[in-house]
Order: sequence, then structure tokens, then C-alpha cells
Amino acid sequence: MRRIYIRYVLIAMSAAVFASCAMDEGDYVPSPELGAYIDGDTDNSNILSVNYEGGVTKFGVYASQPYVAEVITGSDWVTIGTSQKDVKSSRLSLNGDGTIFTSVDRNDGMRRMALITLSAENRVDTVFVKQKGHRSEEIELSTRAMNVAYQGGQFSL
Repeated sequence: MRRIYIRYVLIAMSAAVFASCAMDEGDYVPSPELGAYIDGDTDNSNILSVNYEGGVTKFGVYASQPYVAEVITGSDWVTIGTSQKDVKSSRLSLNGDGTIFTSVDRNDGMRRMALITLSAENRVDTVFVKQKGHRSEEIELSTRAMNVAYQGGQFSL
């Protein structure tokens, strides 16, 4: 009788243990993703280099949520769009993975840099657009020497 009682107790305890270990649905923990990538960018610096002649180039975006792509600095010479033919905006509202095309104007001056941000509810990423300049950065002096008064001011030869 005692053995039967112990067996019933062990069976009841085992059933209670297995019942308490039942799998529930668990809590959903979102894993938000937002980031830009540039083909050929091996050091992940997010620098998009453009020749002085300008043109249309692109970068990719990984996103698992809605985000805004915006040209923060350089909007007078950089525009963005979702296709090569539709590159006319400085701000886009997008959702999900994709490609952003950038149109860069010709640069006959010194080199310059624009800043494009991708911002979502809880993430921000940045793409730098660096454009070479057509103007030389060298200084040419017309004579070998120039005397300047110690007070300063503008002088020409």
C-alpha cells in the first residue's frame, strides 16, 4: 500500500512539473533595423565619393521600420529619390529595405561634403557625400616677394 501511495505521489509531482513547464507564446521583442550600406565600402564609413563632374549614384538601406531620408547639409547641390529618374527631393518618407539614388551637381569649385541622414523612431544612420572639386587648391604668387605693413589690410601687386 505504501508503494502504491508513493507511486501516485511521484506521478502527481511529475505531472505538476511538466504542466508548469508548458511553453507559452512569450513576449514579442522587436528587433528594429536601420542602416545604410555602400557597395565597395570595406571599412563601413558610409562615405559616398563623387567625381567633380557629378551625376547619379546610389546607396542601399536595410530597414525593418518606416524611416525618413533627408539631405541635412548640401541640399542646394544634392537631391535624393527612389529611382534614377525620380531624383528631385531633399526629403523622403520610406518603409523597408531599398535603394536611395542621389543626384549631385557639377562642382567647379573646391571639394565639398553633404550629409544625408536616415532616421526612424529609435535609430539614426548617416551617409556622407564627398565630392571632389575642379578648382586647384594651389596658391600662385605673381612675384617672389611681397612686403606687407604690420597693420594688415588687403594688398595686391
